[in-house]
Amino acid sequence: MVLLLWIGLSDTSRAQSPYWVRFIDKTVIQEQHDPYAIPIPEEYIQVINNMGISVIGTSRWLNLAMVEISRRQMKILQSLPCVKELRPVREVQSKLAFIGSHDSDFGPLLDQQLNWFEYPMIKEKGLTGKGIRIAIFDGGFPGVNSHAAFRHLFEHDKIIATWNFPENSSSVYRNHPHGTAVLSCITGNKEGKPSGLAPDAEFLLARTELDGEPWREQLFWIQAAEWAEKNGANIICSSLGYTFHHYFPEEMDGSSPVAEAARIASEKGILVINSIGNDGESKWKIPGTPADAVEVLSVGGIDPETGLKSSFSSFGPNASGQMKPNVVAPSKVLAATRDGWKVMHGTSFATPLVAGYAACIWEMHPEMSNRDIFELIQFSGNLHPYYDYAHGYGVPQISKLIDLPKPSGANNLIVHSKSGLIIVKTRGVPGQNPYLYYHLSDQTGRLLEYKVIDVRSGDQIGIDTKEYPNLSKIRIRYGTTVKSLTIKNEI
Repeated sequence: MVLLLWIGLSDTSRAQSPYWVRFIDKTVIQEQHDPYAIPIPEEYIQVINNMGISVIGTSRWLNLAMVEISRRQMKILQSLPCVKELRPVREVQSKLAFIGSHDSDFGPLLDQQLNWFEYPMIKEKGLTGKGIRIAIFDGGFPGVNSHAAFRHLFEHDKIIATWNFPENSSSVYRNHPHGTAVLSCITGNKEGKPSGLAPDAEFLLARTELDGEPWREQLFWIQAAEWAEKNGANIICSSLGYTFHHYFPEEMDGSSPVAEAARIASEKGILVINSIGNDGESKWKIPGTPADAVEVLSVGGIDPETGLKSSFSSFGPNASGQMKPNVVAPSKVLAATRDGWKVMHGTSFATPLVAGYAACIWEMHPEMSNRDIFELIQFSGNLHPYYDYAHGYGVPQISKLIDLPKPSGANNLIVHSKSGLIIVKTRGVPGQNPYLYYHLSDQTGRLLEYKVIDVRSGDQIGIDTKEYPNLSKIRIRYGTTVKSLTIKNEI
């Protein structure tokens, strides 16, 4: 190992900017079975400190540190033999994936947000998330330690550990109430009625978000993932996203540091579930990171009244063409506040609903890996095997994973093609979902077009395919019927 020393190069009077410092590969330094477990050599941190640079934090998984440096210090850092690369951290505020809170007319919403997952069947099977440990990353959890909605967590010692990364303390029951609402969508209880699907799960609560210096939040997310793995997390639930404040759209391909940390968490057996974001009506539109990572189960939002994509929910795919979102869930929910309940909107709340469902599935199949559970959740989507970039595979529903009588085999679709035109005729009663979904894809599986159409039995529609020379397949769903048609060159 080379001992590194550098003394007397402080120039803190110059303008400072935040950077990621990626160190040389640790496997060159020390042979171990798990290179992610090897800490960054102290000599590397010391040489940076000797330059008058404060190390804000480090990640052993990613083998990097976050620092604030001037342009002169940047040039010197780049020349050090222990430094592999420097990458700027853009300094603008990130966003909690959430759109306010609204009226207090609870109505049927509490039942509705769970019944999309077929809660009566989950209850009948006795699935409560027991034995599954869920880490939640958020901006704070004020009121959780005093709110009646969470009393059962303290009575049964279900909160295993807490950590406030911005303050380096265990105090998390203050700051931003977003985390309180998210937690309630997994395990809340309102006057004897559940607001989430996993009341018996265990929890790790991490505060990773803050006001004033938001560029540090990505480091806190990465460190929280390492902390969650150390504390035995099965699931990470993150209703957070880093988008145009930090990145360009073409960078949303799973290559960001937080996406890399999510990938490593997945390698280590953790199911990472993240909201896709609320930029569907903005210029950004696409998933934020880490929801852009292939290994992350990204969750979009639907209107619980119609089952269709909420207007604010972001669209897929990611920048490399990978399908996002993976699944969707209601994004209008009844959630806990510091000391009460309110109706809230956002993919932030769809995400913990799916996390609670995932805990129930894992409880049902404890022998399975995180990747198995990931695939089961997608398979159980109410649209599967159909998918698109607005709804993914749809809302996960437990009946698709339980040995139930098979559907009657009703064929709700007649499909044929002629001279570049696909003719679709509907028939029969579609059941719960009265919409026709279709997508056109190329040979790589990337979608060229997709639509949802409000149709009725006996309606006939035509889909013109002539403008898509790379068209390879069309997939159509109506009622319980899904049909795929390979497009030949002559069509």
